[in-house]
Amino acid sequence: MNIRTAERRDLSAMLGIYNYEVKNGTATFDVEPRAGAAGEAWFAAHNTGNHPLLVAEEDGKVLGYASLSPYRDFDARFILDDQASNSLAGYITVAKNAASATTAAQRQLKSYESALRSTELASAKATAAFEASAQQLDAMRAAGEAGTAAYKQLETQNERLRLKVEALGTQTGILTGKARETQAAVEKEAAAIREQADAAEKASKSTKELSDNQKAATSSADTVSSGKRCETACCFLPQYSGAEKSRRPFRQLGFYPRPA
Repeated sequence: MNIRTAERRDLSAMLGIYNYEVKNGTATFDVEPRAGAAGEAWFAAHNTGNHPLLVAEEDGKVLGYASLSPYRDFDARFILDDQASNSLAGYITVAKNAASATTAAQRQLKSYESALRSTELASAKATAAFEASAQQLDAMRAAGEAGTAAYKQLETQNERLRLKVEALGTQTGILTGKARETQAAVEKEAAAIREQADAAEKASKSTKELSDNQKAATSSADTVSSGKRCETACCFLPQYSGAEKSRRPFRQLGFYPRPA
């Protein structure tokens, strides 16, 4: 095995080793694979000053690498903060949607109730007119006027009133059914909102805990980054089929092997 200074041609192999740990391991707090310009910038920041970048090579193949780097932020530092804000934002969105849906149902219910009142009023007027017309027809028949033109005209009007009363009765039944269905929907949504309120109370407690944890994590990170000399070292070494004892020192230091 040959250990040497890393060269530009080794970058692809080193990124392959590193990105495997990003996706599958805990050797880094990066949450997104390193590639493209980010990879180039990382390589360019090494082998200058006091930040070496070495590779372990065997038969022309890069098996692992080690580097010393300036302190840098990783996205994982802000995961707790994101979880806290996302929980709260998610609840706010759900609550707004629920409130909007309930308002729509209530508007619909009010519309049905208003139409029902108008229909019932029109039905009452039509019924009264129909009954008055029927009484007048009875009086005309009693007076022997059943065959007159006035009687026939009143009879036609009376039939129209009867049909109108029937139609308004049908409409009243439909509106009553719709109003009852909408009322049930409003009550169901109100129950759902009560459940969401309970969930919100629990979520707010969880959000506060996450926020407190995030503050503690940020404080720790700021304490580390405030040092005059703060550097991080990483080492990715291959797994060998034998010599288990030779790997233990690296594992005790928190170094991780290249995936098989």
